[in-house]
Amino acid sequence: MAKKKAAAPEVDPRIALSGFRHQIDTIDRQLLDLLNQRGRVAQQIGQVKSQHGLAVVEPSREQQVVANMMAANEGPLPNDSIERIFLGVMIEMRNLQRKPANAGGEGKD
Repeated sequence: MAKKKAAAPEVDPRIALSGFRHQIDTIDRQLLDLLNQRGRVAQQIGQVKSQHGLAVVEPSREQQVVANMMAANEGPLPNDSIERIFLGVMIEMRNLQRKPANAGGEGKD
């Protein structure tokens, strides 16, 4: 006769969720740091474009960025989500390119 395995102790979902939420908070801070790094580079790009009379919007470059990200995507986010996310990021980066690098208020509106 086979022995019954002991049931795994039930985990309080609030504890499990708390751990996952802590992970999300940590990842969100990393994303914020990366977005701000990208923003600083966008400001530098904006300065170069301004000095040389170049357009802020470069549709072919933006299409290339989206295509690169979708090609690199391993999920679980579907490519249409990746496209929307990166289009949103690029909209905000364009806004930074239009402002002088010393404008803006360190996260304040």
